[in-house]
Amino acid sequence: PLGEILDLFKAMRVQAPFGGTIVDMLIRDGQLVNANDKLLRIADLGSLKALLYVAEYDFPKIKVGQTVLIHDGFLGQTTIKATVDKIESVAKDVNNVRRVTIHCPIDLKTLPANLQLVMDGSIEGSFQLESKKNILLVPKTSVLIDGSKAYVFVLQNHVVFKKEVVLGLESKDSVEIVSGLTLGQAIVSSGQLSLTNGQHVTLMDSKKPETHELF
Repeated sequence: PLGEILDLFKAMRVQAPFGGTIVDMLIRDGQLVNANDKLLRIADLGSLKALLYVAEYDFPKIKVGQTVLIHDGFLGQTTIKATVDKIESVAKDVNNVRRVTIHCPIDLKTLPANLQLVMDGSIEGSFQLESKKNILLVPKTSVLIDGSKAYVFVLQNHVVFKKEVVLGLESKDSVEIVSGLTLGQAIVSSGQLSLTNGQHVTLMDSKKPETHELF
């Protein structure tokens, strides 16, 4: 009878616990399933959140309400500004490093219209932890680390001298020199591991410290 068929059809319907968009099918057409099997993934695309992992030593510097710039991964050249709204209280192991998870909701209105969202896609985030102006910067490749001390090779009259420096803030490619160098000194930017203090060299390329604003 039609009534029994309708009842059977209703019993076969799967009702989602919330509204959203199907972003992934976990089964194929005609596949047999058991109770409690996962059939599909639904996401509320009206509410997007980025999860960022922060190393434990940086954790005290992150605050709720702080601005974070989200970039890289599937975003390509796009940079998104978001705000930290939650900091988890339990650290987890991520790639053998203890990290704290930071929740950052993303306003969909700020996204480019042609941006293709990728669920569980990888991204990176940049926090402004501190800001300084007119600081001395050198490429990270110029710095040698020996235990707790940092050194650069200074070039003077085709002779290199190993000079201890004190490091400060750092960005992706540069690091601040707090002391040990002065503006205008030439430093070696590559091949330092093959150099010795007082060695005579032939100049091919060198870098000079520059003043910048780093944040």
